[in-house]
Amino acid sequence: MRGSGASKPGSADGRHPEFDTYEQTVAAHESAAYQGALVALSDGVERDFRIIEGVD
Repeated sequence: MRGSGASKPGSADGRHPEFDTYEQTVAAHESAAYQGALVALSDGVERDFRIIEGVD
């Protein structure tokens, strides 16, 4: 959980955002924008959500 919440250039496919804190990660997951995206995607995609603590 590092960075600004934007995808890091070094992520393998650009879809793995990194956050500075666990709290920011949970807030992003619980945000209205993310929850709205889940509704819009419905069952059209398979999702795998994981929170993994980074190492400095």
